[in-house]
Amino acid sequence: MVGRLIQLNAHLRNLAEIDELTGLASRRKVLADAVNIFADAVMNNESCAFAILDLDHFKKINDTFGHEAGDLVLLQVAQQMQKTTRLVNKLGRYGGEEFIVIMPNTGKEMALQEMEDLRHALEMMQIETSQGIVIPITVSIGVSVISINTGRYEEILAEADKALYNAKREGRNRIKLYA
Repeated sequence: MVGRLIQLNAHLRNLAEIDELTGLASRRKVLADAVNIFADAVMNNESCAFAILDLDHFKKINDTFGHEAGDLVLLQVAQQMQKTTRLVNKLGRYGGEEFIVIMPNTGKEMALQEMEDLRHALEMMQIETSQGIVIPITVSIGVSVISINTGRYEEILAEADKALYNAKREGRNRIKLYA
């Protein structure tokens, strides 16, 4: 009985922490990781960066090719993110077609370079549906780096979100750093 309860608890934890479609951390899990990484950075006087990625024109993908194709895009983007980013980073599905990358021990230049490498890798992907249709994708990315004035992890996350909206407003398929 105890063994079964342990198994069941592990299964429930997995359901709560892993996004079923992409296999990335769930929003709840990646934000819990963000709290810990932010706290470590503050305590150890280290840098950290947060990035929010949004698939450009994702609604059009779903409307044109169907939700099955949209799910395929989300899955393959998540897989490419895992291949392209450093193992130390925490990745998660933030919601819908948005993803989050938490980068410990990462300053501005390194964060921007890593996100540019990721943006480029995603743009170069050839996502092909079962009907042989190739779906091109691009992403907009907002990045923020911890500063001396950052008091809570929510602030750096909100800054990354503002930078993301600036990237979208300026034409999409680009990275913007919160200034």
